[in-house]
Amino acid sequence: MKLSHKKLLTLMAMCSSVYGQTTNENVMEVYWQLLSGYPEEEVVKAFNHHLSHSKFFPKPSEILDQLRGDPEAQALIAFQEFDQAFDTSYYHSFQFKDPVLNVMIIDLYGSWLNLYDKVSMMDSKSYEIWKLKEFIPAYKAFATRPFPSVIPKMIGYHESENSAKGYRCLPDGNPIVETKKQ
Repeated sequence: MKLSHKKLLTLMAMCSSVYGQTTNENVMEVYWQLLSGYPEEEVVKAFNHHLSHSKFFPKPSEILDQLRGDPEAQALIAFQEFDQAFDTSYYHSFQFKDPVLNVMIIDLYGSWLNLYDKVSMMDSKSYEIWKLKEFIPAYKAFATRPFPSVIPKMIGYHESENSAKGYRCLPDGNPIVETKKQ
């Protein structure tokens, strides 16, 4: 579950009490804009880690550093998730567990199918070069950006074709079949 505004207020009030520092609406808005796309339990862990390791009120960048972890390691984990989806998810629509992947693919390639077509034409050597020279640096750059409030899904072949024909689709891209009442 994504971070709720109420939970962020609670975390910030806790930090204000512990560190003896007050916040205002503008400060709260900055934290909300930067943290609202992250899972609530991860944000709570990041604040708890900060509280147990720092003598100063947390800056947004300190909480973000806790949430992101090591950028290189995160990029490699994201690539594993991408690689698994590439092997199994051409036809069905889906969302990556890592929202950075969804945002990066839409921004850089326009769609899952565009990227899929590009990557499927590569031999194994080209794929490794693409991974090291394009995917990992792009992921690291996108991981530092704020998340949009709505994370785009990866539209698979079924949903793309069905939508083009005017059919409404289920989340996996298959058409919704209207049944006649008798």
